[in-house]
Amino acid sequence: MIDKAERDKAMSHFLKHYDRDYFKQTVKRLVKEKHITQKRLAELVQISPGTFTRYFDGTLRPSLTVVIRMSYVLQVPVVSLYDPTYKGND
Repeated sequence: MIDKAERDKAMSHFLKHYDRDYFKQTVKRLVKEKHITQKRLAELVQISPGTFTRYFDGTLRPSLTVVIRMSYVLQVPVVSLYDPTYKGND
């Protein structure tokens, strides 16, 4: 469990650095590499396939909680899913 200050810092970073196109490309690539479907990823992170689709067409931004769940399932750092400036140093 993270404290409020750490959660607020993570949320601020997410809101500042979220890049929809990068998120879309990265998740699609990882899904392919991990040999799972987008539908299965949606199930694993407990969202509907329709919601998942809305993330990719730009009508909805995923919550930080959903991005954290995706990073866990895809076994990558959270920030690597949404921030194109991330270099793996964290």
